[in-house]
Amino acid sequence: MKKVAVILGSDSDLPVAERAFGVLRSLRVPFAAHVMSAHRTPDAVASFARGARDAGFGAIIALAGKAAHLAGVVAAHTRLPVIGVPVKAPDLGGLDALLSTVQMPSGVPVATVAIDGAANAAWLAARILAVEDGALAAMLEVNAVKRSACCLLVDKEEIGSVGATGMQSRFFENSLAELMAAAGVSGEIALRRALAGSKMLSSDVSSAYDPLYASAFDKKNVAYLGGGLVLNKFTGARGKSGSNDANAEYLAELRAMFDKHRVRFQTAELGRVDLGGGGTIAYIMSLYGMQVIDCGVAVSSMHAPWEVTSKVDVYEVTKGYKAFLREA
Repeated sequence: MKKVAVILGSDSDLPVAERAFGVLRSLRVPFAAHVMSAHRTPDAVASFARGARDAGFGAIIALAGKAAHLAGVVAAHTRLPVIGVPVKAPDLGGLDALLSTVQMPSGVPVATVAIDGAANAAWLAARILAVEDGALAAMLEVNAVKRSACCLLVDKEEIGSVGATGMQSRFFENSLAELMAAAGVSGEIALRRALAGSKMLSSDVSSAYDPLYASAFDKKNVAYLGGGLVLNKFTGARGKSGSNDANAEYLAELRAMFDKHRVRFQTAELGRVDLGGGGTIAYIMSLYGMQVIDCGVAVSSMHAPWEVTSKVDVYEVTKGYKAFLREA
């Protein structure tokens, strides 16, 4: 997931910025905060804005008061969407900051929220990121859920999910233990029961059928572009290592959810069983005893410099995630 940059014109803007931090934390949206001034450190502002996209940011929130030129200066040096937050000052009650932020010349757009409206700025930034992130979009669009829900983002899946940011770390387990302790439920057995009682969609991509390499696929058990969300019950490599063990009852439950919400889906394996293959992190989470299956979008030419997906599939995956959050 891309990050949100929050730039404060002064450290005195921090109390207002905290409202944005709270929203972003509640949505599990990664963010980074920086203090830099359009007037005192203009070169630093311009340098940060120019490099923001390459640094993994997808949106920028800029807070400033009085002569609030920060958002405009940032917007002049980046093509990322910039959201301006006018900060109230004693003299004019924030009206000066509002007019400075909203009155931008053509071609240098700044989406401006209300005076001290940092919370709405964070909501807007999250919605911008959700355009390209199906899991986040589903989290934003589903309000009423039967169970506590989360979107867990991990790293290093291609090299074994190792390290402090990989799924083999104890981060998720420890975080759940902390939440349960804060709710007055503690103890090893309670944690184990919570993990075993959980349900998960391990969201990644699946290899789509490639007619140029037809021999690498089983045509009757492969994902096709435009076929909808892909469920990969069968994972592993060369028929000799790696596995995911989603049971028939869990698959039936998922199929019923998708049918109820009119989600188009398909089942597949990652390449012919006796050739290459792989999987994502489902096999790790299944060690807790939870119900989990690999799923996601079909990708043509996976791992090539230029990959292709169908936006129909991205749409169906988002629908599937929303159905899962509502029904699981």
